Amino acid sequence: RKIKVPENIEEIAREVGQIAKEMGLRAYIVGGVVRDILLGKEVWDVDFVVEGNAIELAKELARRHGVNVHPFPEFGTAHLKIGKLKLEFATARRETYPRPGAYPKVEPASLKEDLIRRDFTINAMAISVNLEDYGTLIDYFGGLRDLKDKVIRVLHPVSFIEDPVRILRALRFAGRLNFKLSRSTEKLLKQAVNLGLLKEAPRGRLINEIKLALREDRFLEILELYRKYRVLEEIIEGFQWNEKVLQKLYALRKVVDWHALEFSEERIDYGWLYLLILISNLDYERGKHFLEEMSAPSWVRETYKFMKFKLGSLKEELKKAKENYEVYRLLKPLHTSVLLLLMLEEELKEKIKLYLEKLRKVKLPKEKIEELKKQGLKGKELGERIEELKREIMNKIKLAAALEHHHHHH
Repeated sequence: RKIKVPENIEEIAREVGQIAKEMGLRAYIVGGVVRDILLGKEVWDVDFVVEGNAIELAKELARRHGVNVHPFPEFGTAHLKIGKLKLEFATARRETYPRPGAYPKVEPASLKEDLIRRDFTINAMAISVNLEDYGTLIDYFGGLRDLKDKVIRVLHPVSFIEDPVRILRALRFAGRLNFKLSRSTEKLLKQAVNLGLLKEAPRGRLINEIKLALREDRFLEILELYRKYRVLEEIIEGFQWNEKVLQKLYALRKVVDWHALEFSEERIDYGWLYLLILISNLDYERGKHFLEEMSAPSWVRETYKFMKFKLGSLKEELKKAKENYEVYRLLKPLHTSVLLLLMLEEELKEKIKLYLEKLRKVKLPKEKIEELKKQGLKGKELGERIEELKREIMNKIKLAAALEHHHHHH
């Protein structure tokens, strides 16, 4: 059947087909791009597979557009950018794995052999860009049907054994797309986990797969699947699920949704917060090591350290804090991530909200400051006086907040 190639890539796709014809090659759009096109998503990264020399084709396309091309001869691939589009060309290849999880040995091959080495049916389809059958969907393994039925299915029984990182990929796609694993795939996945293959897999690729999951909007769904199939226990030394961690993850989702909506200009990478809660029960050195492996940003590492050593006492002080100014002083030096983690405590929620919505915005009017200067205050004294006045303003706020609160209930 024919597929409508999206407008933003149509022109390039036709041109690739044209060049392929001139060079006596055949070219196809392949993999996740095809899946996303069929799902009606916008695509800006396009992968082509070429039966024949992909690098030569990429070079010719780059030449016609006057852009740079980045060839990787050892892999038979090339990358280039044309406008907003990121294009990758790969020579069709078969892969043989000398042993499970090793990096594969690669030889040139046909499109079908190229597709069969991929992970799941929905990621193993192609669209021809060749002039004679342009736009034809090539689906050897029933990917289209699985896409309609919302199913993740491996292409062959040794798929997870051949590359155990696919265990995590299966769960990432299932979570992201809200798909189910096919019955046989689920069975194979459980077997692979039980065989301890995740411990064998290349560590860097596993870590990278978790980083990809972290960026997903539905990261929590993916984590639920990780839990269901017990994969994190295999990957993070000393990790155990428990009820409390789960409750916190769900509480965090509410907090994150609220924050992303109310303070959209202050968004952070919330995925890291879920991760911090996951590792909150590990002993500090282990957790720290895992964050290093993940090459977590410095704010994440700082927050983790804070969680481990300072969060407890801060919570106590906040619970005791009677006046707004005190709340303000406690919260002012903290990174947003810590504020959001504090909001997981029911009895602190209102205080943090008040701080984010009102207290931190309290400023003395310019004229008031001028007035103080005229009175001859300067330096440290001026600073102290300003803080005193801010304190007065802040401590009046509570009443309004309490009254507003009262109205909502009626």
